[in-house]
Amino acid sequence: MLTLAQQCLAFPRQRFALSGRVSTSALGQTRTSVDVCDTTVSAKSTLEKAEDADRPGVRIAVVRAHASTIALERMVKQAQLVYADTYDPTFELLRSGNVEAFASIREILVQYSSQFSGSRVLKDSYLTNLAGIAVPKGNAGRLSFVTEFLSGMKRSGAMQRLVNEAGLRGVEVAEEK
Repeated sequence: MLTLAQQCLAFPRQRFALSGRVSTSALGQTRTSVDVCDTTVSAKSTLEKAEDADRPGVRIAVVRAHASTIALERMVKQAQLVYADTYDPTFELLRSGNVEAFASIREILVQYSSQFSGSRVLKDSYLTNLAGIAVPKGNAGRLSFVTEFLSGMKRSGAMQRLVNEAGLRGVEVAEEK
């Protein structure tokens, strides 16, 4: 188990801190919105951005206890979250018109929106999840190898091809700094 020390890292669209004794190398990021986190809305919806959903009278379908829902619960001040236990009944809340939006991870929202004519995934996100690799501090050789390997994968396009071949719609490979 790694003990984390204080170290700040800059990634596209987000800064976060790790506490402990690790060095990291950025692998990629997963966009999330109000479709982790993005939002899907019906054809009738006037919502254009995720932040537009947080207003009185807006009902947002979410999956109970999902990480994207837990994050959204901390952000929403005025909209009402409507819970279902899994993705299918959550999507049904949107399709039936009981809510105006469905908030979850982009990959899931892209899949479901293709089943609901006229629906769309909003372009922005309310949260970005980052993936990376941690190497214990003091292992400069390992960190250098991992960093160069990942950089080469990104520069060559191999990382994006792997994402595409895995069918991970909505996943973006982090840009090189």
